[in-house]
Amino acid sequence: MGGAVSTKRSINITRLKVGERVQYLKCTPFFLYMSTDILHEFAKECFTSALLIKDMETIPIKSDSIYVIADGEIELSTIIPSENTKVDNLGYLCKKRPGDIVNKRQTQKEAVRKISMKNKKLEHLVEDVQTKARSRVILLRGDLKLIDSFLSNHPDLSKSINSIFHSDIEACLSSLPFLSGVKESQLTLLAAMCRYEALDAKQTVFEEGSEGSKLYIVLSGVTSVLAGNNGVKPQTDGSSDGKSKKATALQRSMEWSSAKKEENNGKAEDEKEVLLADLKHGDYFGETALFFNIPRTTTVKTKEKTLLVTVDKTDFENFLKVCPIKESMTTVMKERMVGKLSTLGIPFLEGIPAVKLNSLTSSVEIHNMSDGQVVFREGDAGDQFYIIVHGEVVVEARSSENKGGSSDRDDSQIHDSKSMSLGNLGPGKYFGEMALVNDSHRSATVTSKGKSILLSVDKESFHNIFGSNSQALVEFELRLLQGSAELHHLLAHSMGLSSFRSFLQKGLAEENIDFWVKAKEFSEAKFPSTEDGIAEAKNIFHLYCDETSEKQINLPCNIRTKLKDCLEKNELNQCMFEPARMEIYRLMVRDNYARYKVSSDFKEFFGRLGLISD
Repeated sequence: MGGAVSTKRSINITRLKVGERVQYLKCTPFFLYMSTDILHEFAKECFTSALLIKDMETIPIKSDSIYVIADGEIELSTIIPSENTKVDNLGYLCKKRPGDIVNKRQTQKEAVRKISMKNKKLEHLVEDVQTKARSRVILLRGDLKLIDSFLSNHPDLSKSINSIFHSDIEACLSSLPFLSGVKESQLTLLAAMCRYEALDAKQTVFEEGSEGSKLYIVLSGVTSVLAGNNGVKPQTDGSSDGKSKKATALQRSMEWSSAKKEENNGKAEDEKEVLLADLKHGDYFGETALFFNIPRTTTVKTKEKTLLVTVDKTDFENFLKVCPIKESMTTVMKERMVGKLSTLGIPFLEGIPAVKLNSLTSSVEIHNMSDGQVVFREGDAGDQFYIIVHGEVVVEARSSENKGGSSDRDDSQIHDSKSMSLGNLGPGKYFGEMALVNDSHRSATVTSKGKSILLSVDKESFHNIFGSNSQALVEFELRLLQGSAELHHLLAHSMGLSSFRSFLQKGLAEENIDFWVKAKEFSEAKFPSTEDGIAEAKNIFHLYCDETSEKQINLPCNIRTKLKDCLEKNELNQCMFEPARMEIYRLMVRDNYARYKVSSDFKEFFGRLGLISD
């Protein structure tokens, strides 16, 4: 994959023995699809000549041929015209090495490019890929007509081999969200930098926990995205370390994407692994490696013989130097992260209108944190709110005798003074909002444990986005009150309500909270007609308030009688259940809430929210 403009240089033509050609082709994807005898026939009939190129000579790549690097290295670069001078600057892109395949790409003629370049902005000027030998290079040249003839005699190989020769790499690249909007000539340039990787069935592409350095696109075959019990470990919500199922899903969602969204969550061949997805032609995975220095969060293996196209991180960084699209790519990554957060049931994001979520995307900043890097220190002024996308942070506060004094210390001094660990927070959790709510200083020091990725929101955007969101405000209030929170604070939060119901179920007293919820919903409902409202009121009464109800709640006689009289007269008043609801609330506070606050359910609820309490 690459291209060049032709030049009139002396290129030596040489012939190689068939055996030599076979040995060179064994380093290419062709070897995966052919037996030794077929590969020998392929080398003999299709790769009939070779080019011997001297160091620093430009290589003419013809459109009727395909080339395999047998020996040496080729350097790909592009012309970057300067806006201030008439001198062309050569920008290095990548190197091609033995086993890599090079073919002609559609680019404009050099003359046309030079005529038109003066009136274009810099980012629209990258048009041609220049190919030069960086040492003595031997190229095997395959004639495409001879290859077509060979494939007509071996139709079983046609699909696999054509995926190498004729695959539209640019089309695959254009399907990547972070490359949407990139002009065609720039995609052609990036395609020239790609490499093929062919793997047999049941081979590992990369393992969970390994360091990532490439993006992969599936050209043919099938790869499986797998999750194991090592690396990212699922856990019960509320524990102080590890990750919850939602946190695990958030991390793993950064590792792969399928255009067809064929997610499985099924069984893998290895019972110790879980199958997350099968990826086919056009799907991609591993793109996180292009943006962040974090370990792989999944394992990827081939299910059958598979041909991949790869983009190396170092090469991609060179591409960004000549194609300045980093800002638009960062925006896409922000949208993806915020989108994943909003679909994982994180309470404080629930109920935020789509328009405001879009504004959150434009407001957030991405922070790629290294191990031991301090996010903020206790005593610092609070100006940002943080959401953890990947990794883990440690929260610590100085003990009482070490309070006060300047926060102007370097990172190495953070752990020198006596400090108390308040716990760890993982993906999907958030921190730093209290300083923004109360205009106070940071009450703890937060440090990255290992590599982590954070999203931050500045103070103004924080208030604009969360200030009118009731779920967010309740959650922030719970953080502030913690053990002093009253029952109505808890019931205003969706997870708090669920936690309290679970506690009551253990004591066979869930009818109280069920009635309280039904009565609240009744008072807020908009019924199509009076008859519908009366029917719902009678249903609630017979289910919870009637003396013969299986789920009878403990109501004073006067409240029960008044409700019964109203319903017998078919009178509809949406506040009719409010006295009963207030009475049941009072009973739950008196009989249940104090016990709940010292239960494991209460502690688990705070843990699920990521609220840290002594």
